[in-house]
Amino acid sequence: MNQTIKIMTFNLRGSMMEIDGVNYWPHRADLNIRTLKKYAPDIISFQEFQSGHQSAYQAELPQYDCVIGLNTIDDSMYGMQNPIYWRRERFTLLDQGGFYLSDTPDEWSHGWDSAFVRSATWVKLHDKTIDRPLFILNTHLDHLAEHARQQSAKLIIRQLANRVLPDTTTFITGDFNSRVWAAEDHGGTIPTGYEMDALPAGTVHQFFTDAGYQDTFMLAGNQDAPTVNTFHDFIGDEYPAISQRIDWVLVKPAPTDRFHAITSEIIRDHEAPIYPSDHYPVMATLSITL
Repeated sequence: MNQTIKIMTFNLRGSMMEIDGVNYWPHRADLNIRTLKKYAPDIISFQEFQSGHQSAYQAELPQYDCVIGLNTIDDSMYGMQNPIYWRRERFTLLDQGGFYLSDTPDEWSHGWDSAFVRSATWVKLHDKTIDRPLFILNTHLDHLAEHARQQSAKLIIRQLANRVLPDTTTFITGDFNSRVWAAEDHGGTIPTGYEMDALPAGTVHQFFTDAGYQDTFMLAGNQDAPTVNTFHDFIGDEYPAISQRIDWVLVKPAPTDRFHAITSEIIRDHEAPIYPSDHYPVMATLSITL
């Protein structure tokens, strides 16, 4: 018997950013919610989540339960979280938690040379359709410090190794702020003015793949290229072709699982000049053979 599961990762861009003008959250909330309803993920991992998002989703997405997670960036009402949402009719929450991406993961703290405090949120869910547990971790790595991204990836891998039983399928989702494939390494160039976006390629991704996590984008038969961006800065196709695929859905199947990645889609729905966010959501649809 086959069952499918749809898992989305989506950096929302903060809801309090009036500087976004026409794409300030109150102007794009309707499109954002319509996009979520259209694709109807079973599990959604959000980044840059704030109170404006939470209020809107409570009203418009009542079919989901969630764990909001730890504050990041600012330990106040202006902080951001990395929540995980799941369909109530399909999943039951078994356990939950979170930690900071630092050498002191149990307390509010910066990690290494990161620009901001960062964290990870995790849940263990019972999937009633396949009668087995799933473990999902959601995170948002630092946008400036490569060393912090590397150390954060290593910490996440260690934390999961200590928390997850070998027979539990595990997903890692998030905005990793790290490119998998670098255009400049393949004969391309970085446009003037985008040097800050020229993040080192490959290292963080390789840490996860070396630990047994598979990139669903690649599993589904996609290939990286300069034009494959998940960040677009509210300009969509006009964003430079510099390989900014920084939002991933990774999976580590249990030894007995037989997974097939049907699709892994970068969702580019928009109503220019309005976009659901400054990142495109990414959704993996997997087939599970029982």
